[in-house]
Amino acid sequence: MNARRNIGIVLVGCLAVVLTACGNDQEASPSTPEPTVVATQATVVKTQTPVPTSSAATPVTETTAVATPVVDASPLAGTLVLVGQEHVDFYISSDGCYGLGTWRGLQPGAQVVVRDASGTVVDVSNLIASTDDGCAWTFETSAPSDRFVSVSVPMVLEHWLTADEVVSGNVVIELP
Repeated sequence: MNARRNIGIVLVGCLAVVLTACGNDQEASPSTPEPTVVATQATVVKTQTPVPTSSAATPVTETTAVATPVVDASPLAGTLVLVGQEHVDFYISSDGCYGLGTWRGLQPGAQVVVRDASGTVVDVSNLIASTDDGCAWTFETSAPSDRFVSVSVPMVLEHWLTADEVVSGNVVIELP
């Protein structure tokens, strides 16, 4: 019995040493706030940044998104309407409409991303609670007026617009 207890104490001690040596990974990477991009196109830039280590600084390549203006952007206002059953597909609170189930990512403040046909992000916006009856949100963004664009709420939906719809300046996207 004593032999098992002693082995158990040694194993717990070894585990404590290993966990202490590993440290806390969250302390090593400070959080950086996400930038809000309006009527821009993202460009990837690689930079060399020294990262301190216990022995010497080692250069590490970081990828950073840099925003560059989109010249041919047109203002685009949109309304996203969820045509479903209340308490099944959505619920309405004093803050606005909140999606349920498949639509759970649809809510006031959810990110709206506009991409051109090549997949390049050209603008980012947010859903705004609609004051109308029913379940709807509005968004205001910019989009290239000479080509197809995708309007998406990440992980929830993606809807393609024609250049004519973008030029109209106002779109309504109805969801089943």
